[in-house]
Order: sequence, then structure tokens, then C-alpha cells
Amino acid sequence: MLQYIVGGLQKLGATRDVAIVVLTQCATKMQAERGATLIPAVNATAWDQGISTRLVLFRDWPPDEAESRAVYFVGVQKKSGKGSSGTVDDITAFSIEQVSPTVDPHTQVGP
Repeated sequence: MLQYIVGGLQKLGATRDVAIVVLTQCATKMQAERGATLIPAVNATAWDQGISTRLVLFRDWPPDEAESRAVYFVGVQKKSGKGSSGTVDDITAFSIEQVSPTVDPHTQVGP
């Protein structure tokens, strides 16, 4: 079943020339040589071979007593079909900001 889903997503991306983003959960696996490692919750060979790039999104809470705010990060766990050398490479911080409300398309603007 997973192989069918992965194949369908690959065809959709190729025929429409778009990137397909799939959000899944992760689990932690203990490894003797690296300690705790993040692994996909859907852990099957067909799924792993079909996903060419895997990004890990996570957040941390810095020890700042004055203000309680989260810091968000994204890291590369798999790129172009090859796993990273460590658990997560190229970690970059980013922020999530509120955007202005969208305009209702049914509201007439102007004369």
C-alpha cells in the first residue's frame, strides 16, 4: 500500500511539476553509536526509498525567564536520496509571524 501511495505522489509531482510535501510524525530510536536518533514514524523500506528529501522541523524553548517564546528550527535529515552524515545537518532557525487577514473575495474594493 505504501509503495502505491509513494508511486502516486511521485507521478503527481512529475506530471504537475510541483513539489509534494508530506507531513508525518517522528519517533526516537536509541542507537549505540549515535545515541537517540529521529526516525520517521512510517518506517518501511518502500516509504524510505520513495522519499528523496526529508526535513525535520522542531522547536526549542530557550532559558529566558523574561519572555516565554519558542525558537523554531529546520534541519536536513536526507537530501537527494542520501542520509545526512549526522542525525540532522544544516540546521537553520526560522520564525513564524502573524500575517494580515486576507481580503474576502466577495467584498468589492474600489469604485
